[in-house]
Amino acid sequence: MPTRGRSPSPKIKPVQVLCVHRQDGDGHLWAWAMAGKTDPIEVWLASGSDLPKLKIGTRALCQIGALQSDGTYRAKVIKALPTPSAQTIFGKVEGGWLRPSDRRDRKQYRLVGGLDHDEGHLVAATLRGPARRGAAMEAKVIEVLGHFGDVAAIAPLTLAEEGIPTQFSKDAIREAQAATAPHLDPFRIDLRTTPFVTIDGEDARDFDDAVYAQADPKVKGGWIIWVAIADVAAYVALDSALDKAARERGNSVYLPDHVVPMLPEVLSNGWCSLKPEEDRACLAVQLQIDPEGQLRHYKFVRGLMKSHARLTYTAVQAWMEGEKTALAPDLHPHIQNLVGAYHTLHAARERRGPLDLNMPERRALISADQTQVLDVVARPMGPANQLIEEMMILANVAAARAFVAAGCWGLYRVHDAPDRSRIEALAQILKGTPAELSQKAPILKPADFARILNLTKDQPYAQTVVEQVLRTQSMAIYDLTNIGHFALALPHYSHFTSPIRRYGDLMVHRALIAALCLGPGGVDLADMPKAGAIANHISQTERRAQMAERRAHDRYVAAYHSQDMGQHLEGRIAGMAKAGLFVRLDQSGADAFIPISLLGTERFDFDPACLTLSSRRTGQVFALGDRCCIRLIEACAHTGSLIGQMVRHIKAHGLGVSAKKSAQRSTRKKTKKTARSKR
Repeated sequence: MPTRGRSPSPKIKPVQVLCVHRQDGDGHLWAWAMAGKTDPIEVWLASGSDLPKLKIGTRALCQIGALQSDGTYRAKVIKALPTPSAQTIFGKVEGGWLRPSDRRDRKQYRLVGGLDHDEGHLVAATLRGPARRGAAMEAKVIEVLGHFGDVAAIAPLTLAEEGIPTQFSKDAIREAQAATAPHLDPFRIDLRTTPFVTIDGEDARDFDDAVYAQADPKVKGGWIIWVAIADVAAYVALDSALDKAARERGNSVYLPDHVVPMLPEVLSNGWCSLKPEEDRACLAVQLQIDPEGQLRHYKFVRGLMKSHARLTYTAVQAWMEGEKTALAPDLHPHIQNLVGAYHTLHAARERRGPLDLNMPERRALISADQTQVLDVVARPMGPANQLIEEMMILANVAAARAFVAAGCWGLYRVHDAPDRSRIEALAQILKGTPAELSQKAPILKPADFARILNLTKDQPYAQTVVEQVLRTQSMAIYDLTNIGHFALALPHYSHFTSPIRRYGDLMVHRALIAALCLGPGGVDLADMPKAGAIANHISQTERRAQMAERRAHDRYVAAYHSQDMGQHLEGRIAGMAKAGLFVRLDQSGADAFIPISLLGTERFDFDPACLTLSSRRTGQVFALGDRCCIRLIEACAHTGSLIGQMVRHIKAHGLGVSAKKSAQRSTRKKTKKTARSKR
């Protein structure tokens, strides 16, 4: 029995997951335990029923005992755990060390062997324990991703970090290359004379939806809208190598200078892209709306269509604003019909009262040789974009309603109502503003959030309110159970319109084909035992893609701002934490972090309810939405971080401040009341 040692070190958690790293001459197993912010401490695995199952490289949940008189720690094995693959980290090579690209990881790792690498390389490396007690963790380079100064290295670094597959198997490529031109058959009607057009951005890489509209001859003020979508199910068979590759990806990933398609290019940019004047297989839906914009009838068909023109949002927007020369004359009546149908749908949307956040989307412009970031610009979102969005939403509603009408399983795009605690947090921040909520902070409807945005739209902190409203919202996911879409204020909603780039849409196509007897390629989701797991998986891959796109954007923006080192930049406080605050820069929309140590020499108190930082000495309050000027002192492209120093706090206008003052008055009243009671 071991001798009683001194009391356990407060730095070591008593229960930890440990990894066995060596076996001594007596056969005893040793593992590394984390000890606060210090280097790992070696622990002897002394007992436990699962101890015989362990070997070097395996993991176990252990209970760590007190420090022994001989200066060692002993642990009892509670349970042996499955062994994962070696942990991989990414970063920049600096003087024989690896500086992690994850801005949250402040450690550095000693590089030991592996592939040849040079100073400044961005690499992937596997971790292993320190060579000796008290030494730094070691890392072995397994892949060189590019050079720190090369903008083109940002995409491979980000994709590797997020574990996004970038290569297709030979079988998947072979299946894609076997695709042939579509043709008419008993299940496919001829839609080639219908003047469909595609409307996308100038930089669109694939075209998976086309639209057409005409006035309803039977209903005055009504419209008949056609939405045609690439028939991906005709080319991708369930559980084929191609299908498995698409399912693993879950969706395409779009970066400014790189795209990772869900399907090989021969399909995504070929047979499943609705290019003008080329025959394409489609799954189309005819949608009839009344003068109030309500969907009265829909019909899904499989067809053979031909896009009559590839249009851009910019050209259509110019035409809508009166520049009729922006489009060919023969397109004018068709665009006029599309615009008329859009106005009817838009009016219905306004009456429905969905949540419109109007978050500005920015994109980085990369030079042709991919060596520098030229600019960061806002992506316009005008009526031309909204025209397509409204028609896609209508088609998605029809798909969801078709599942309900058929009484079959469907894959829905669902968005739950906000959690009450988040609404209460928003109410705290809105105190003292024109949009102040009641004390009870009732469950809000989308229209209530729209009211908040409308009441604060002219305030200096309007964009900050938009971001806080966004933070109250739940995450939209894929699910087999329909609970509706809160933000869109729709009881039935699915994803039907982008099967080239979203696996969920492909599942919807297959389910519709099966439910409506539209020919081969259909799949009844009730016969798929893993349908629920797939829905969960593609919800996760969507988050993964969003994270990759966000991290890549941060890196491109940091590279862009590297030319501004030492310069003064203006912005608005967009976020707050105990460690400091985030300033949204006017120039690029990027967030620069100001550590609390660079705000001044005095002590600051962080109020998590009101989201403010207050000086104890001067009473100065930093609040969300405040204008300020910073000096940029760090712009690190490989981590995507911007660090600034406060130069001038321009104006404090009250978002969160009123709530803080109210709380302070309440505290003073309680203090005075307590003092009086003592007297």
